[in-house]
Amino acid sequence: MSLPRLLVGSLPQRKRAAWLLVVAVIGPVSLPRAHAEPITWGGGTGSYSTGANWVGGVAPTASNQVVIAAGTAQISGADGGFARAAATTISGGRLELSNLRFRNAEGGPATFEITSGSLVQTGSTYFLVGHNNAGVFNQSGGTVAPTLSRGFFTSDGAGSSGVYNLTGGSLTVTMNGSYNTDLHNVQIGRNSGSDRFLVNGGTATFNNTAASPTDRRFYIFRDAEFEVRTGVANVDNFHYFVVGRNTAAGATSKAIFSGGTTSIAVRDSFILNAGTNARVDVSGGSLSISQVGGSGGHLVIGDRSDGLSLFHHTGGIVTVAGDVLLNRVANATLESARYVMDGGELEARDILRSNPNGLFTLSQGTIRLTLGTDRRGILDEPWFVLPPGTTATASFNGGVTTIVAVPEPAGWVLLAVGSAGAAVVRRRVPRCRADRIEAISG
Repeated sequence: MSLPRLLVGSLPQRKRAAWLLVVAVIGPVSLPRAHAEPITWGGGTGSYSTGANWVGGVAPTASNQVVIAAGTAQISGADGGFARAAATTISGGRLELSNLRFRNAEGGPATFEITSGSLVQTGSTYFLVGHNNAGVFNQSGGTVAPTLSRGFFTSDGAGSSGVYNLTGGSLTVTMNGSYNTDLHNVQIGRNSGSDRFLVNGGTATFNNTAASPTDRRFYIFRDAEFEVRTGVANVDNFHYFVVGRNTAAGATSKAIFSGGTTSIAVRDSFILNAGTNARVDVSGGSLSISQVGGSGGHLVIGDRSDGLSLFHHTGGIVTVAGDVLLNRVANATLESARYVMDGGELEARDILRSNPNGLFTLSQGTIRLTLGTDRRGILDEPWFVLPPGTTATASFNGGVTTIVAVPEPAGWVLLAVGSAGAAVVRRRVPRCRADRIEAISG
């Protein structure tokens, strides 16, 4: 028996009736409010908009929670919007959108989650993770396959932000149609600097199948981040992959590769700084920058006259089909374009500095230059820096120049000049300033 009933039972009859009245009045006020139950798909195949296809006989509005656990829900329109302002869960069923823009978090914050099953979008223009509000898309399994003539944005519209977390399953974004404007791209950070795209399992593929012109871009800008920890990320047949675009004072766009496998095929370049600070960190896994159609495949560190660019390599393997270009566009900022290598492996056609204030700093790791000519002389370039306590050995064999840098044993000093094919060892005191790393650390 509860304590209130014990107390009431000990009171006289008149007072007992009055006390029960008080309890009846105030009791409901203290009860927790019941949350609206999700509306669940009935399990068959049919129209999303037909009430009879849902458990309870009522089709959901944008503000109702939705669960699709089995069957196929279909909805189509003339490129209008499929808007969500509440939680959506796909856990085994299938949602098919035809000629509809996917607009998550329109009208209110919303989380879209898929653990198994599929979301398929065809004949549309946009996929928006967050539209006018905070949107989150969590994918731990299943298949998400939007085919878009325009853009994939993590955020779009005032007040929007977006986070896509891929931890399992497959995301395949197919870009078709012709490139016409800035809107025909992948944009991580279009509206918000808090946007994130994370691959921590599963496979994410962004594929451009557009006919000519094919000037599609993959943008990461403001303070947004693109990160691969585990799993696979593929970006295929884009003209540029850009970290840091448009002027945004104090902002640092970031791409982080700590594991997994990342492959980026570009007609021109993977670019740091096309208008604002940019930082790339590679600490594990593999990052491959390849060519499309026999051209491109360059890594450009610094492509605008404003902003700072840092490519920080501490582990893992970086493969560049073309050249590593430091400061492609002249920048007056001291040491504005930096490749800092503290570990790992780098393979590229060549390493070049196009304009002043670009530096390559090597303290540890292995570099292979596949140009076909002897590039051991790069160790004597003033912009190729060995910090104190570093010894680099360079050799040339089979058209490949190999440079290996290791921390120098205390008290060991060696300088040797070799003939063709022999090793060249260098130990130099640099002209670099280490604080440039911290300046764009974010």
